[in-house]
Amino acid sequence: MPQISVLVADSSPITKKLILGALKKLSVPRILECPDGDTVLEYLNENMEFNVLFLNSNVTGMDYHTLITKMKGRGVTDKITIFLVSNQLNDAQYRLLQNDGVKHFITKPFNAIKLESIITPIIRTLMDPQHHRGIYENEYKDEIFEILQKGVRFQVVEQQNLLLTKSADKVLKIPLDAFLRIVRLERIVKQGQE
Repeated sequence: MPQISVLVADSSPITKKLILGALKKLSVPRILECPDGDTVLEYLNENMEFNVLFLNSNVTGMDYHTLITKMKGRGVTDKITIFLVSNQLNDAQYRLLQNDGVKHFITKPFNAIKLESIITPIIRTLMDPQHHRGIYENEYKDEIFEILQKGVRFQVVEQQNLLLTKSADKVLKIPLDAFLRIVRLERIVKQGQE
């Protein structure tokens, strides 16, 4: 089972408390905390290994965009699962941050229940990929069938293992492996009906 180590970079006591509470409920084995963006780089410099980062966009010190850009420059954004906690972003901001390596977005405001519903399947999958493999499939099954049946346009971002589709009110990011497994199931079902 892969060990995950989480760094929470947040200067907001309320947001930090919600994130830490959710991670402790999931029995994450190693949780580190830092108060600002500068400290994240110090952790990287001191080789204090972490493979998941929760970064508040309002973090003090170095701003989140500069920090992510520096991390990308060091080649570590491919090795770290980044959750950005922020206010609503526009499409251009989402695309820029995704290109820089941000894999997950948590939009404020949120409560403990909403936060847990967002991060639980992802953290569990990181902790035990085999056991929780089906979570993504079940979570996105209806959306994937809708994409297949209605011919919705989508974009595949292979380097992030994501399928992106946009509707009027939201951007849907589906793990590509979950999409492919459900497409295979759909084909098998159709072949069985013929």
